[in-house]
Amino acid sequence: MMQQGTSPLALEIIEKEVKDRTGKLILSDCGLTRFPPEIFEFEMTWLEELVITNGYEEEEEVQIIPSKIFKKSRRSFREPNFLYEIPEEIGMLKNLKKIRIGGIANVRWGIEYAEVLSPLQNLEEINLSGNNISDISWVQNFKKLQSADFSANQILDASPLAYAEKLASLNLSVNQIPDISFVENLSNLHFLDVSVNKIASIYFSKKINSLEHLILAFNDVSDISFVQNLQNLRILNLSGNQISDISPLHFLKKIENLYLDTNNISSIEVFSQLKNIELLRLGQNQITDLYPLLNLNKLSRLFLGKNQISQIQPLTQLQNLEELRLDDNPIQDCPPEVWQTNDIHQIRAYFDSQKREAKIESTKKEDKHLRPGSPSIDIENISQKIIKPSAVPQTKGIEGNLEATNFGIETPKIGVPVVTETETEAEIEDVKLIFVGNSGAGKTQLSKYFETAKLDKKRETTHGIRLNRWLPTGKVSAAFKGLKNKVAANVWDFGGQEYYHGTFRLFLSNYAVYILLWEEDTNKNQVLSTEVRDNENEDLQHYHYKYWLDNIRHYAPNSSVLMVQNKIDKDGRQRIDTKWLDDYDVFGDHYISLHQAAEKKNSNYQWSFDLFCNDLSACFQKVLQEEARQKKSIAWLKIRDAVVEVVRSGKKKSDNPFFQYLKIGKYIDLQDFEKACSTIESHLTKNEIYTLPRWLHNSGLVIYFGNDEALSDKVYLDPSWVTKGIYKILNETVRAKNGVFSQKDIRAQKGFSKETLLALMQEMEIVFEKSDEPGTYVAPQYLPETHPVEDLYAIAAKGLRQKAYFVRLPLYFFRKVLQRMIFFYGMSPNVDARYYWKQGILFEKKGTRVMFKGIMPETGGEHGVFLIGAEPVGAYRDIQKEVFHIIAEILEEKELDKINSAASNEPFSKEQMQTKGGSNLPSDIHHRPDNWTSRYETQAPPRWLKNMEVSVDGEHFVNYLKLCNENRKEAVFTESEEGERLRIHDFELLVDSKAQRPLKIFFSYSHKDTAIMNQLAVHLAPLKRMKKIETWSDKAIQAGDEWDDAIKENLRDSDIILLLVSADFIASTYIWEKEIPLAMELKKDSTSRVSRVIPIYLRPFDFSELSFASSEMIPKNEQEQLKAISQWENMD
Repeated sequence: MMQQGTSPLALEIIEKEVKDRTGKLILSDCGLTRFPPEIFEFEMTWLEELVITNGYEEEEEVQIIPSKIFKKSRRSFREPNFLYEIPEEIGMLKNLKKIRIGGIANVRWGIEYAEVLSPLQNLEEINLSGNNISDISWVQNFKKLQSADFSANQILDASPLAYAEKLASLNLSVNQIPDISFVENLSNLHFLDVSVNKIASIYFSKKINSLEHLILAFNDVSDISFVQNLQNLRILNLSGNQISDISPLHFLKKIENLYLDTNNISSIEVFSQLKNIELLRLGQNQITDLYPLLNLNKLSRLFLGKNQISQIQPLTQLQNLEELRLDDNPIQDCPPEVWQTNDIHQIRAYFDSQKREAKIESTKKEDKHLRPGSPSIDIENISQKIIKPSAVPQTKGIEGNLEATNFGIETPKIGVPVVTETETEAEIEDVKLIFVGNSGAGKTQLSKYFETAKLDKKRETTHGIRLNRWLPTGKVSAAFKGLKNKVAANVWDFGGQEYYHGTFRLFLSNYAVYILLWEEDTNKNQVLSTEVRDNENEDLQHYHYKYWLDNIRHYAPNSSVLMVQNKIDKDGRQRIDTKWLDDYDVFGDHYISLHQAAEKKNSNYQWSFDLFCNDLSACFQKVLQEEARQKKSIAWLKIRDAVVEVVRSGKKKSDNPFFQYLKIGKYIDLQDFEKACSTIESHLTKNEIYTLPRWLHNSGLVIYFGNDEALSDKVYLDPSWVTKGIYKILNETVRAKNGVFSQKDIRAQKGFSKETLLALMQEMEIVFEKSDEPGTYVAPQYLPETHPVEDLYAIAAKGLRQKAYFVRLPLYFFRKVLQRMIFFYGMSPNVDARYYWKQGILFEKKGTRVMFKGIMPETGGEHGVFLIGAEPVGAYRDIQKEVFHIIAEILEEKELDKINSAASNEPFSKEQMQTKGGSNLPSDIHHRPDNWTSRYETQAPPRWLKNMEVSVDGEHFVNYLKLCNENRKEAVFTESEEGERLRIHDFELLVDSKAQRPLKIFFSYSHKDTAIMNQLAVHLAPLKRMKKIETWSDKAIQAGDEWDDAIKENLRDSDIILLLVSADFIASTYIWEKEIPLAMELKKDSTSRVSRVIPIYLRPFDFSELSFASSEMIPKNEQEQLKAISQWENMD
């Protein structure tokens, strides 16, 4: 096989440098598989800098959608380089001062030896990262070396670097180094990265006190007393070690950035002495007390996730703190809707309000002491006081029917005492009541019946969200008598149509009460003709109630859920399996006929309805108990109630300042919103003003996107008005365009500009802008069901099914992933060509075409299946693995633009560091860390993960958690859900740790040499018995199989390829033209499984001019001379 020549692009760059003589030659992503000989043919001895690598070019920021920034290379996709050796001729480039030769950490090159660089005595910078180099003894001759990067190699001994005394920067991350004592000789060292090695013991003397930046992450360090002699350190990374005692850090008075994630730290007293720290990472430790941090006046970035912190009030005293992470802590002194934002401004705002209100309370107590007998004011519940229900005016609600929509809020005049002991108004607490279920189940009729005690017999399905407020009394059911003047239910009635489901995540919340209403006729996973208005039907997608339960539990794991079958007078009772009720922790299941109960003519129906109401009353009481544990900001609640009044009330209230600034569509400019808040509470702090619109947004009461430049100046007080307006536009214009449209296709609405509409739809993940076609937008729910490219791709990508895997999920998670996956790869700047349809996306990344396709279940099925297929070229394995990991990220509710770790605040794991090359920036292929499922061996997995199943053939599925657990136990086989015995290593792209598999040996042979091949297989049998190896030859091809596909697939799937060489072997056209070229190509490809290609000399013939002549052939005699097997007396 002829060796591939220098690519045209590389030749063009070389010829340009020959002409211009700049002294710099950059050959990044030029499709090189060998060192360009033209460099030596042109005698480019003037070169001072030589770069042969991938991804070298600088990046620029590209705005994809407002507030969502991605990075995109200035160049379009180019074929990556991959080299196996550096030629000896490189020694002629004696003027080189800078050299960079190597791949990236997750695609290392095959270069193992670099001694040929030793003549380059003028080198000042050397970078050989991303190779397989183990020996660097030759560097001791580089006396001028100032910067060296050998990261992501196989180095055990780095001591030769001790002779490079001018070194100022050294990167040895991701190697096998146990000892770094040689560093003592490097007195000029300013930067040292030895992360992800095998270092346990360290000592540094004062000789290297010039060191300013030290990275020791992910080693085995437990004792850090060595830092006492590193008093000039400004940046120190000790994440991922075994450290518990950090008291020696008190020596580091100059430290600015400190990384201590993933250790065993509980005491942080030392920080009271370190006043220059600006960035501090302490995630995944055992920290409880934050008071030692109070002296860190310069601290601006703090990461405390996954600790045991219960009190966060001390953090508000850190005045320069801007960035904060608190995830996974048992915080008790701040409401979760505040601290879970990880926004220090909102946290400060909450404690500001508590401080102010405590001061008011204290003043009142003093005042009461001075004036005995004066009326007291219940400050804790001041915003909850309402007038008696009998005095509540009846006004027109947003749906047009008579409803108690002014919330019964007695809005006090500013500056006037609100409540006294002599007042008789009852205290009312708010509870969020959410109705979900299919269209036509009766959600709106039931919610209206609760509100008015009258049955609205008019049929009209809800579009978007219907909002209202209901004051329970005994009028609807005696079960609610005990709630009178105690509870106000904020009713959220969600439309059941499928295209609204994507917005549910914005409004569903925990600590609410859910009513899942269902009926027998539509309790199916299929499209049905549904009455949407009186005598008007529409084909709508319906779902089994399990879909809705998954939806609820995904967003509200702790909320009370009532399952209610309606219309039992028509369908009869359909009992629910108690296993499901337990699995989803359903508070109660009920069976009603709303129409019959409302008529009050049948005592049985009324009794069933009252049982349901009794459970609903108990759910309200449960929420009240949970809310009573949390302190509330009185001022915030007053503002909240005023905002709610605007939405619900049909009349303008002169004493409500929000009405003064209201615009068409019930939105308000941010400045006016702040003015209205200050009118209600004049002593709000700057942090509170910042927080209030965000807090109301997180509570689901308003829509406000403060981080979006196009939307941050407006607060939308009525979410239902926004969603209805958006879907009206989508239904009128986008549906006709099959989901792909431009700005000119949209008509501006009252209260909306086109730009605002598009920004809202993008933030709510209803549409996205195509990254390769700015100004063109895609609405996935309106895309066509199929796309012609599906069939074209299946034809073009031969062997696709062998390069595919399958993921099976319950239908709710399936639908969620399908839509958001189209969003993710539709927006991604790292993707080239892409085609969309409602059930999938075909895209190209790094030269590899990938299909992600959703396969809906047959009628009544409860699970959907994803096909993730890729053409077996380039980095297809990495990209297929990425797609699977993106599925997991989506199901963990990661923001799409933050899925790549570069945009997230999570610390890297050791495995991620190994993949990414230590301190290098993350690659644009996203992989989760190894063993990410191991935590669920000791804690309950999320529902989606518990139910996820995977397959490599689309027929036999295995539970994913079970698969990963068995693989960690080094099992070789597992059992599928269907009872089939499966090899775990067939799932190697999916399991979260290295799959256990025997080495696979492929026999490439001529059929005339079958006897020798069989004899060799017999000698390998003991290794097969011990499960050390497995073998494959074309004898394994079954009748009816595509033999060409089978051979190529098994070549790619092998670890070792044995070429059984003879004249007949060479005479075979198929072997010569197909098998040998593919074998040699796979050997060179670092992303392939093939590690060795071994020619075995069977019978004598002349092979000196053949492509594998340079390979190490066997067998050899005692004189190390090659001797054909047929020439040996004992062929065994």
